Amino acid sequence: RRSSGAPSGLTYAAEDAGARHLDAPAPASGQSRVAAPRRMPSEVDPLPGMVADLFVEYGPGAVSWERDRDFVIERVLAEGTWDAIEWVRSRAGDGAIRDLLLRTKGRRLSPPQLRLWQLLLDLPEETVTAWIRSEARAVWDGRGP
Repeated sequence: RRSSGAPSGLTYAAEDAGARHLDAPAPASGQSRVAAPRRMPSEVDPLPGMVADLFVEYGPGAVSWERDRDFVIERVLAEGTWDAIEWVRSRAGDGAIRDLLLRTKGRRLSPPQLRLWQLLLDLPEETVTAWIRSEARAVWDGRGP
């Protein structure tokens, strides 16, 4: 079993021994690589609906801002509505989002999304370009729909 950027306590077993990286969590329904949550749903400070809707595969309350902040930020930046993004920006602040993107090399964002955040957060162009051109991303960015 290996852990990913998913909420703490949720792990994913690689479907084959050669799998090295699982970029995004798989839905629990019908997917063998998702383990059941090992904790009780959060009862404090639930995520607002437009954010919680991005985590339906985990069940109500399984993802918490306090416990899973980086995972929430990454998922919202990659898949959220502008309202959800504004909520994350108001909660975390642009500095924390910038630091997360620099630390993770924007791993969950597409090249166009990275360019947007480059402009919004004043990320160095050469840094974002290096992320986009990295061989590690080529596998993920080149996959079809």
